Amino acid sequence: MNDTELKAHRTHVMTNGRLAAHLKDDHGITEVPRAKTKQIELHDSIDHSTIQVPAATTQADRDAAVLAGVTRAKGEAPAANQPKPKPTARQRKTTETVAVKDELAAKRAANGKAPAKRRTATKQPETPVQTAKRTRATAKQQEQAQPAASNGTTPREHNQELARQLLNAIVKEFAGVPLADQQKVANWLHPLPTGGEGAGWLRWWPADFPRPTSAGWKKPE
Repeated sequence: MNDTELKAHRTHVMTNGRLAAHLKDDHGITEVPRAKTKQIELHDSIDHSTIQVPAATTQADRDAAVLAGVTRAKGEAPAANQPKPKPTARQRKTTETVAVKDELAAKRAANGKAPAKRRTATKQPETPVQTAKRTRATAKQQEQAQPAASNGTTPREHNQELARQLLNAIVKEFAGVPLADQQKVANWLHPLPTGGEGAGWLRWWPADFPRPTSAGWKKPE
C-alpha cells in the first residue's frame, strides 16, 4: 500500500468514526491512545504494505462506503420488524375522530337507526340594521360612480354648483345689511364647497361679498 492508498484508507476509516476500533480489531493494538492525533500517528506507523485496498478511491466511492448500511439500495425491501414512525398530533386527532364517528355509526346501525345527518352551516337572515347599512353603502357607491346631473358633471362638481347658487342667493338677500353683518354671514358659510383653483384663499367666492376671515381662507403672508 503506497502513501496515497494509506491516506485514503485512513480517511475512510476515520470517516466511519471507527479508527480506534480499527486499530484494536484489525491491527491488534491493545493500548489505543485517546487523542485522535496519536491514533493517526500510530495508524500510519503500522506497516500496511501487505494490506490490499480497492483500486477505486474516488470521493463518490468514499461517500458510498460511508452510507453503506445506512441507506437502502434501489429496489431493496425494508428490514422486517422496524418501528413505525410516530404519527403527528394532527394525524392522531384525525384517526381518533374517524374512529369515534365509525363507532357512533355502528351503534346507530345496531339500534336500527338511520345514519346521523351531517350538519351544515345555515346563513343567518339579515337584520334590518344590516339591510339599511348595505342599502346606504350601495347608494353611495352608485352616487360616486355615476354623474350627479344630466349634464355629465360629477357629484363633487354638482355640489360646488349648488354651493355657488346658495351664495349668490345670500348675496342678494343681505345686500343692504351693514358690512360687519355680511362678514358674520360669510364666516358662518365658510365650510361651503364652492370649488375653485385650490384650497383656502384660492376658493371661489362672490366678488361683491366679504370673504370669510377664518384660518383656512387667509392668504399666507
